[in-house]
Amino acid sequence: MTSAFTLKTLLDLAQDKSDAAATRLGRLNVQAQSAEQKLQLLIEYRRDYEHNFQELSKTGVDRAKWLNFRAFMVKLDTAISEQEKTVLNSQNRVHLGRTDWHAEQHKLKTYDTLSQRYQATELRRASKLEQREQDELTIKSFSQRPIS
Repeated sequence: MTSAFTLKTLLDLAQDKSDAAATRLGRLNVQAQSAEQKLQLLIEYRRDYEHNFQELSKTGVDRAKWLNFRAFMVKLDTAISEQEKTVLNSQNRVHLGRTDWHAEQHKLKTYDTLSQRYQATELRRASKLEQREQDELTIKSFSQRPIS
């Protein structure tokens, strides 16, 4: 019976690790989506800001406004570039998290298969033992009958 206890312990541990990996993967997916949303907001803000400045410049813009616009656009481009790196890093973490989760799922399935095989073997063993006991009882009852 030690094997059953060991398999149960390993199966429970594998289930816990699989659940933890799934939770981590969920958190990583949320972080990746948030990073992507921030990137899209920055891109949209840059597009709107540039469009508004172009509309304003149709009537003429002095040099100071033009320089401020260019400086702000450089800052926006830098922020977009940094956010693209953040998105890429978060996508890589999601990929690694997914790989980790798949590995934990594989371990869980392996232990589950071993546990099922063990249970099936134990059932066959118990069935054979029960059949043997029934056979012995039948033989005893026949041997104790008087011969007619």
